[in-house]
Amino acid sequence: RELLLLDPDDHQGQRFVLLRLLMSFDRDDEAASLIERYPDDMADTLYTSALLNFRRHGRGDRADRALKKALRNNRHVSTYLLGQVPLPSIEPMPFSPGDEMEAINYASAFLNAWRRTPKARDWLREFVHRRRNT
Repeated sequence: RELLLLDPDDHQGQRFVLLRLLMSFDRDDEAASLIERYPDDMADTLYTSALLNFRRHGRGDRADRALKKALRNNRHVSTYLLGQVPLPSIEPMPFSPGDEMEAINYASAFLNAWRRTPKARDWLREFVHRRRNT
């Protein structure tokens, strides 16, 4: 938080580190505020926003819209969150938005938050299945 105070434009990407910590301690309101302060099209932001909407509002339009946007941005993330593809045991590496390395980095950091959220992965699985069949 202090680094973000010193560098409010977050040139170092510390918001992503803070977001991971907030989600690991189920600090949902603070995580949502951080996402509102730094909106972007990164998997960390989009998938976490979808998860937070699901936690707050359950299944429905709001969570579905957020998840649809996340899936559109990086289709690889869901395969790792659902365990369809095992997470490789590698150190986080540079990535580009939308690529598979971004998905691996996201799932490695946030999989436990998805697992700790009752029915979240069921919702994700059903949502992905519905999208494939339409």
